[in-house]
Amino acid sequence: TAWAEPYRFEAAGRALFGSLSRPVVLARLAAPDAVFGADPAAGRDAVMLETLKAALQDVKAKAGWDSARLAVGPVAPHPVRA
Repeated sequence: TAWAEPYRFEAAGRALFGSLSRPVVLARLAAPDAVFGADPAAGRDAVMLETLKAALQDVKAKAGWDSARLAVGPVAPHPVRA
């Protein structure tokens, strides 16, 4: 059911990190180890990419996605010049 979906990710996070406290998760992501596989950096990157994809799908499902309605305003020039 839909209400159980966030708990699936929580269980996966606990299996990967042991704790979901922000300092623990950030430390493990900053210095990936063997828990991410034979190539820890690549494994970490894959986890991050899959998490981003899942989050985007969740936003699209909840808020809708109409690319025609997306707009980017004018970009201000950067104050630092070369």
